Amino acid sequence: MEHSKVQVDDNKENELQQVENPLVSRRKGRPGTKRFKSSTEKKSRAKYTCKTCGQAGHNSAMCQNR
Repeated sequence: MEHSKVQVDDNKENELQQVENPLVSRRKGRPGTKRFKSSTEKKSRAKYTCKTCGQAGHNSAMCQNR
């Protein structure tokens, strides 16, 4: 009787199981933030610096010294 139980267990292990794709996958890039910023936090603006003349406030495409 014990021998038949072993055979049943062996059959379950030998069966081919179909592997499916995961439901959720990781995406490329830096993960997003989960923190909500308060309304009092100010967003700093980027300072433009011209590569041609080195002055702040414009970029090389808008430079008058070209």
